[in-house]
Amino acid sequence: MYFLDPSLDDVRSLIQVSRGSAPADLYIRGGTVCNVYSGEYLRANVAIEGRRIAYVGPSESCVGDDTHVIDASGKYLCPGYVEVHAHPWRITNPLELCRAVLPLGTTTVFCDALFFQLLMEDEVLEQCLVKMSSLPTKIFWAPRITPQTTMPDQVVKFATDRIKRILAQPNVAGIFEVTRWPLLLEGEPHSLECIATARALGKRVDGHTAGCSYEKLNPIVAAGVESCHEAIDAQQALDRLRLGMHVFLRDSSLRGDLPELIRVVTEHKVSTSRLVLTTDGPDPQYFVDKGSVEYLAQLAVEAGVDPMTALQMITLNPATYFRLDHYIGGIAPGRIADIVVNSRPDNFKPETVIADGQVVARNGRLVVDLPAVDWDQFPCDRPSLPRGARILPKHLLLRAEHAGSSFPVLDLVSSVITRRRDVSLPVLDGFVDVTQDDGLLFATLLDRHGRTATNGVLKGFARNLQGLASSCNTAGHVVVLGRSGEAMAMAANVLYEIGGGNVIVEDGRVIYQMPLESGGIMARHPFDVVVSQIRELTALLRARGYVYEDLAFTLFFLPCDFLPEIRITNMGLYDVKTRQVLRPSRKIL
Repeated sequence: MYFLDPSLDDVRSLIQVSRGSAPADLYIRGGTVCNVYSGEYLRANVAIEGRRIAYVGPSESCVGDDTHVIDASGKYLCPGYVEVHAHPWRITNPLELCRAVLPLGTTTVFCDALFFQLLMEDEVLEQCLVKMSSLPTKIFWAPRITPQTTMPDQVVKFATDRIKRILAQPNVAGIFEVTRWPLLLEGEPHSLECIATARALGKRVDGHTAGCSYEKLNPIVAAGVESCHEAIDAQQALDRLRLGMHVFLRDSSLRGDLPELIRVVTEHKVSTSRLVLTTDGPDPQYFVDKGSVEYLAQLAVEAGVDPMTALQMITLNPATYFRLDHYIGGIAPGRIADIVVNSRPDNFKPETVIADGQVVARNGRLVVDLPAVDWDQFPCDRPSLPRGARILPKHLLLRAEHAGSSFPVLDLVSSVITRRRDVSLPVLDGFVDVTQDDGLLFATLLDRHGRTATNGVLKGFARNLQGLASSCNTAGHVVVLGRSGEAMAMAANVLYEIGGGNVIVEDGRVIYQMPLESGGIMARHPFDVVVSQIRELTALLRARGYVYEDLAFTLFFLPCDFLPEIRITNMGLYDVKTRQVLRPSRKIL
């Protein structure tokens, strides 16, 4: 990991400071070190040279005239926290995620590179990943080996050779959640070759084994998958642990499973060395309302987990999983000086955060300026229409084969899960009429350049929605929902005009607009602005009948064709279980 490795001069300086022969840059005096290696709380001073820890112990011989001394008497010194599984491009962006989590003590984040794979050319992708790794919060990346929804250009975007090139980059830590685990059971060559490459490079293979039985977990682990964040109860966590997986215990805006999952510790009394806590890329509001991994550690302690154990699950354990524990995850000589100063061992909310040997936050607020990112340096494809083209209502409504015919409706039964309901729908002027049932909406997926449309009907999302368009989804295409063809068309056209985002139209006017300037998926504006915009969007949709936990995830996963049960994809209306296209997409432009 080139950006973590010390030079020989750095090592010589560390040795001099550690011996007391040279002054430290920063010296933390009188605190209690939470030693995640031994599980002890030890009174010790900590000396820092540059971005690394030089000394931990009682000596003050490295304190010089120019050494900055922090009095930590009565305080507890913890390693910087690690988020092991993040999606930093979903609505917000990596810079703004850093701005949100660094004051909370999270100094290292392992991130999904999917957005950059989908929408950037290879050279731009590499430059972007390197730039993001220069932030105060250390960011590592992991590519996907398959898309989250089938797409025409996936053989290019997810080509084996392309994945291998990405994996070879030093700031890439492994493969990010292998969602299409049935392919592993079938021995699919591309997936197995990518996994073999990652393992040969000493990098990790993260799984996504939702809905996977114990018997099927066995061959998936045999294929090389090493971790999973999709356990939803203690038994599922135990099953994965017993098969040698590292288990990421999740609590997020989509699923608040940690109180149940943590029973694997409090009741089953398992060894915790392979357990990690993760927020799994929640809605940005989650970081403001609850927190990051420090909040999860707090939940674990409240459930009966020993504070040291909870701390290890957000520091040493994730660092060890990624084979980076000689750099991060603990307070010891030679490690990166990422240190969180807390008031008590069972309170993980930081008073002071030190990253790379610099004080970066106090009492929940940054005290340093983050480096600016010029996103125009990293161009990516944005939703747009051919010159002069317009989306029309007829492109978004569902043509009726004949009156009284049965149609497979997407019935939304949670934030992200749909069920297939075959329903006989009324017909008006040759199109299905959804207005006679206040729970039905037209649902169309438009190609990101408006060339094709998949038309369907969605139940359970909202009641009084005239027209909504959103480009922030797993396909990077444009989801259009509503009961009015005119309002839907207006929302779609406005979205294409602004290059992507979220748009709501009602009574002939735009009542909400949130541009997502990078690829129609990622916002460039500040984190607090993004949170405010999401709150407004959620409030508007709740007033129109949305009842589930996470609106952004609902929109995001509608085209996702590995989640149950029926989806709108660019191929057409798709039955996930049977792998059949129930109604094909059609060319409209």
